[in-house]
Amino acid sequence: MYFKLIDSSSEPLKHTPQQVKHREPKANTIPRAYKHPVTGMMVQLNFCKNADCCNFGVAAKNPRLKPDRTPNRGLGNKYKLTYSKRVSSYLLTCQLCNESFTMINNRAHVQESIRIDSIGVPNEPSCTNRSKDCCNVGKGIYSYPSIYKKNGFTRKTRSWAIPIVEKGRNNSKPKTKVEMQLMHGSQRFQCKSCGKNFSVVLDPQQKHYRRDINEQLYLAFVNKGIVNRQTDLLGLNPQTVYDKIDFFYQQSLLFSRFHEVTLKSRFAEVSPVLSCDRQYYLSNWNDTHTPMPSRIVNTSTVDNLSGYVLASTVNFDSTSDSNYIKSEYKRKKEGDKPRYYRRFAQYILSDDEVESPTDNNFINVPLQIPRKGLLVHQTYSTLAHFEKVKGLLIDCPRFIYFLDNDSGFKLGFPSVFQDLITQDKLYAYILTTDKSGGANLLDAGMTEELKTRALALQAEYPDESEKQLWQRMWKTQFDRPVTQPGKRSEWLINPNPNSRYVAVQPLTGINEDSIEQASMILQSTSLNGVDNWFQVLRRLVNMLERPVTSATNSKRWNAYAGYNPTWMCKLIEIMRVYNNFCRTNEKSLKQKRSKDEPTTPAQRVGIVDKVCSAQDILNFSFNREFIL
Repeated sequence: MYFKLIDSSSEPLKHTPQQVKHREPKANTIPRAYKHPVTGMMVQLNFCKNADCCNFGVAAKNPRLKPDRTPNRGLGNKYKLTYSKRVSSYLLTCQLCNESFTMINNRAHVQESIRIDSIGVPNEPSCTNRSKDCCNVGKGIYSYPSIYKKNGFTRKTRSWAIPIVEKGRNNSKPKTKVEMQLMHGSQRFQCKSCGKNFSVVLDPQQKHYRRDINEQLYLAFVNKGIVNRQTDLLGLNPQTVYDKIDFFYQQSLLFSRFHEVTLKSRFAEVSPVLSCDRQYYLSNWNDTHTPMPSRIVNTSTVDNLSGYVLASTVNFDSTSDSNYIKSEYKRKKEGDKPRYYRRFAQYILSDDEVESPTDNNFINVPLQIPRKGLLVHQTYSTLAHFEKVKGLLIDCPRFIYFLDNDSGFKLGFPSVFQDLITQDKLYAYILTTDKSGGANLLDAGMTEELKTRALALQAEYPDESEKQLWQRMWKTQFDRPVTQPGKRSEWLINPNPNSRYVAVQPLTGINEDSIEQASMILQSTSLNGVDNWFQVLRRLVNMLERPVTSATNSKRWNAYAGYNPTWMCKLIEIMRVYNNFCRTNEKSLKQKRSKDEPTTPAQRVGIVDKVCSAQDILNFSFNREFIL
């Protein structure tokens, strides 16, 4: 002001001088939507995952531009990006509920979902005359039957004698009988356009010179069989054993794919109660210079009422071109970009990016990515798993979903089931136990308060049943949510002291109608279905047993685990199909002294009407079901 008075030529400063100049606003964008190549729908999963928030399902928008084409600060609607030092990346934060979520690469999610859904899809036979560019190449014999004609068989149908030993009942002697299995010749077709003849296989075991041991080997691998011991017992080469595992895997996929066609309609007639959890396995290392195991994760969903395993999704990809993907990762320096901006965001392509263990059995164990195949990030594996389960439940009028306490489920479940949550078609709850952090929620004071409240309700309503009293207790819990120290998520304490589940967290919103329904549902909170399935995998599949702990160092090595996760993934699927269609509840019925006939999970769901055998799976032919 003084210089302005004595010097009329001086001009005031436009802004206060700064030692560090202001940076221009950076355009921090969210991953853009991706068009699904199959459905044509635009997929955008970057929205608020809080079902009680007005932003739930409302996709975030990128920053708007000023007239000079420079970006405005912040995003285009009620969201903002906050930087997290823990994950060294930006998180999407809702400004209405102030909750933050990991951003998702929509393209990677769609690609992983399509890959998982394509597993087990049979190839439809068609004309093979590519040399003359026949117009019928790629047109299947079932989709276009009029352009082909049957032209006999490659050989006559023969019979194969199979001895079957049936267990005796009430300590009686076992009975042995012989069944004749038909060995069909391949059906020959002729293309009406070019006259080319081609054959369609009807007997999946026709080229197996040792088909007599297929059933024995199959049953061994679903009952704790060891690869090396089977080579000694049956006199087989190791490569032959692995080839037969691959054959068992392909047969299991075709068998389940064929019978699960009616699964969607069966679930539409009931209200299934589902449970979901993760299980971790270690794969041994191949290189002695890097003695670190690789960890794969199995995400499974099981129907609690029938025990049917809807899906077991493993975060490992053995079919994609790993060499090309890894070379592109290095060439384009993808490691310098945030994961949600990467070309192949669904894959973990560096040892430094292997996710930290969350299972107490794997703490302080250094991990590495597998040397063969591709490790899928757990976020995208979980999203693909929920997409597959959603396809089976889309026609259900209403269903219940119990999930283990896992941050990936809190992100992935609302992302995939957002439309069904909005339509009030499902109730979903996260369950926690003492071992998974629930001990921080239930202290001595809370326990005493619950006992006092239960006694007061019992005195106030003496004529009501125990079930009705627990329902009243649950209703009062919705008005008293608690939080863990240092966290924002609210939990409902389980008023039943005899339950192993300390608290639940609703994922589908809370209102007056849902409280009434939830108070009845939460009396039967359970993960028994998925827990039993994981116990079956641990105890009956030898490669999936817990690792051996070394007493001298921190390395984890399992004498029976695989060195290639591909075989572990295939054995999981083989066991899933065997468990659904062949394993009965005979043992539990005996313990209950019930005279009911033992049934399999597939029978209890209603997609088959008999107990299937190993031969039913090994001799199943997709083509034979349609041709003969």
